[in-house]
Amino acid sequence: MTHPRTMPVFIAWMKYLSWFMYGNEAISIVQWQNVTNIGNIFNEKSRGHVYRFLVCKKCIIFIECSADPSLPCLQTGEEVLESRSFAKSHEWFDFTGMVVLYCAFNFFAYMALLIKSRQK
Repeated sequence: MTHPRTMPVFIAWMKYLSWFMYGNEAISIVQWQNVTNIGNIFNEKSRGHVYRFLVCKKCIIFIECSADPSLPCLQTGEEVLESRSFAKSHEWFDFTGMVVLYCAFNFFAYMALLIKSRQK
């Protein structure tokens, strides 16, 4: 996945037409906003990487940390969101974006159907 800050300017606007952008950010915010400590529940080393497993009642979340101690390993949900350039304040923006896209795509599909039916 391309980081939003590294996208060329001439195509950066296209991300606003993507369901995936809005949905991914909204789900990530809901998932990580109240996580205060990812912690060291289980550590496992494999091929030079350290994997942390956070086990909760209904899920297992895998978090890869670098074996290099000089690189940061994310410890809180806020750090996870910041590493992906997501902000808690965008939650309603994402929801609104998905609703607007839904309405716009359905409107254009209806107009295309209307035009196509009038041609026959």
